[in-house]
Amino acid sequence: MKLERITKQSKDFEAALDLFWGTWGSEDNRMFYGDCMRNASGDDVPRFYVVRDGENMIGTVALLRNELVSRQDLTPWLACLFVNSDYRGQGIGFKMMEEVCREAASLGYEYVHLSTDLEGYYEKAGWTYFDEFYGLGGGKIKVYRSPLLNG
Repeated sequence: MKLERITKQSKDFEAALDLFWGTWGSEDNRMFYGDCMRNASGDDVPRFYVVRDGENMIGTVALLRNELVSRQDLTPWLACLFVNSDYRGQGIGFKMMEEVCREAASLGYEYVHLSTDLEGYYEKAGWTYFDEFYGLGGGKIKVYRSPLLNG
């Protein structure tokens, strides 16, 4: 398994964009994902990654500046975590989270946040429930926090 940061200069940028969009997007928002990923080439967040098995892209993950519009004070956010079903159950998702958290630590962040409706998965990786917020649609969103990165 190899985690690879994707930038607009990456030779497989379009294939990575298709994987992110195909996994997380909708029929009408490929341009949105492309815009996000093309403009994520700086030294800070956002950052987009794929995980490979050889040459095959088998997963995605992103480190974003913000995922919840109402909580601009919390940054960065782990998002778009996906592992192809043929590769699940091998700890790849946990390894991806660890690697992305190391990246966040190297950028000077103390914690990474994520929002999810999954029960139990992130806790197994050491993440803790942080709080509950309301999304744009009015629904409650659970937020988790990574273990302390630079502690």
